[in-house]
Amino acid sequence: MLTRFQTKLGKKIQLTDDMYLLRFDLIEPKEINFLAGQYVISLIPQGQPGQFLRRLYSIASSPNNKNNFELLIKNIPNGTGSIYLTSLNEEDKVLFDGPAGIFTLKENDNKKIFLATGTGLAPIRSMLQTIAQQFKVKSQEYYLFWGLANFKDICLLDELKNWQRKLLNFQFFLCLSRESSLDKISGEDKKFYHLGRIPTAFDKYWEKIKDGEFNICGNRDVVESLKTYLFEKVQDKTKIYFEKF
Repeated sequence: MLTRFQTKLGKKIQLTDDMYLLRFDLIEPKEINFLAGQYVISLIPQGQPGQFLRRLYSIASSPNNKNNFELLIKNIPNGTGSIYLTSLNEEDKVLFDGPAGIFTLKENDNKKIFLATGTGLAPIRSMLQTIAQQFKVKSQEYYLFWGLANFKDICLLDELKNWQRKLLNFQFFLCLSRESSLDKISGEDKKFYHLGRIPTAFDKYWEKIKDGEFNICGNRDVVESLKTYLFEKVQDKTKIYFEKF
């Protein structure tokens, strides 16, 4: 059964031209309990009191944060939900239902491969924060392939680097589908970038990750494309999990 959460916007960070990280502080109830990877449902007021549009957003923060949660939102033209949320000011009150969803972090020793595009990073960010906080640094390996269009879409790079330092066995790759050169990137950061879509980088590391567990999140078309791609390559199809929006 879903819980109705009364919240207020506690922090609003603009990460890129159209992507925001929003933190919602709980008013009532004062705590939320969820699994890394789950989502909440934003209730968007529509005219008459009690009338709402509902939009689903994956939680982008750690389940260890009990009195708030974060969402990663891209402002989409004509997108009712994203326009509503990104137009909020700090202290504005917002209603959510949740948590819900079965795209969650699996507690096992499998090598974990995460594939995300755009704000599809949100549930994976929650999973990686959970992993980092549990200090699972033994022999387990973690790989993130994050698909973005251009350099201007890159964000949270320092956070990803910090996880790499903390987890030791974590590697991440930013896959830029609409860039033709990495000349703008200097120094050691170049190792984090690949030109082209996710499969371009994915194929280079296939021998290292082929026996892993695959977690995919992004828009519907991209997820379907990556699912088809993986189903042709992965022997154990039960190790492919996905969330699409």
